[in-house]
Amino acid sequence: MKSKKKIIFFVNDYWGFVNFRLNLARFLISKGCEVILLCPKPNVKKSSSLEGISHIELDIKSTNKNPFSELKVFFRTLYILILNRPDFLLSFTIKPNIYGGIISRLIKIQHVKNVTGIGREFLKEGIFTKLLKLLYRIANGKNSFTFFQNSDDMKFFMEKGLVRPSQYDILPGSGVDTDKFSPTTNKKPKELFNFLMVSRLLWSKGLNEFIQAIKNLKKEGCKFKATIVGFSYGKGADSISSDQISRWIADDLITFENYQSDVRLALNDADCVVLPSYREGMPRSILESSSMQIPVIVCDVPGSREAVDNGKTGLICKARDPLDLALKMKIMLSKSEIERKEMGRKGRIKMLKGFKEELVISKYWGLIK
Repeated sequence: MKSKKKIIFFVNDYWGFVNFRLNLARFLISKGCEVILLCPKPNVKKSSSLEGISHIELDIKSTNKNPFSELKVFFRTLYILILNRPDFLLSFTIKPNIYGGIISRLIKIQHVKNVTGIGREFLKEGIFTKLLKLLYRIANGKNSFTFFQNSDDMKFFMEKGLVRPSQYDILPGSGVDTDKFSPTTNKKPKELFNFLMVSRLLWSKGLNEFIQAIKNLKKEGCKFKATIVGFSYGKGADSISSDQISRWIADDLITFENYQSDVRLALNDADCVVLPSYREGMPRSILESSSMQIPVIVCDVPGSREAVDNGKTGLICKARDPLDLALKMKIMLSKSEIERKEMGRKGRIKMLKGFKEELVISKYWGLIK
């Protein structure tokens, strides 16, 4: 028996690994495991925080649907996993989960999938969706285990027969580092209340509803500012162009900042964090905001609703409804600073009780050890 376990993290985004999975990888290294990262080449300079983690580059793209290039990615992945043969393959998001699952069955290695959210394709009807579901069933072998980030996604997979009985569990998202994202005591007073949205620049994150709500509130004479901190995510139909962002800025609707390596700088300047997303696995920006005692507003959709206690740690609005979002933003504006601080305090307690990153790490370690 090998004394040192080899673990491969299979993800479709370098940035996502550094921001959401790095502490899990570091923990495994501290337990004597060898950790390898399998993902695309980063768009930015490699992080020095990956010290001790090997990186194998794989040209996998979440938005690509070309069957020939996908077959090439599949066989490249097969070659890498045969060559490195890990004790455990940990995968995240749809393509790594499917490809990793099928290959794990072929070469008989242990596989742990993490369903970080149900993609838009799963919720549609058609041949492509049927193919995805078929592939997911194939990927669920006896050597596989599936983590879900919310109960709605778990129920969906169970009803569709996409997960094996007793081979799944729920995680509190990717968890939140409550020590890193702790309340700030030296907040500077501001002239204007700041609504902040931290998100990938996708329409499905609710950017249109956010903008429409801002317009409605400004027509009513409400005084506030709105900030978006985000980054582009390809050129698909769901992506928001830089030209669109520029028009919103020119219309004096928002200020915009590219995503920062330390998002706490933006969160520290926020009075309320808004995420009107159409569906989430578990929204990391909301977990981080609540951990910093910032009240939040989300939509009543899977993932988001589980991160917020309506009226206590934040407010929940109707999905895809800019008028109701504007109403909830107006309610938040009308609250006293003491009331908002109490919301933030309860949000912090919620994170400490059920969403700490240590809970996620312990469940992974429970499988691996």
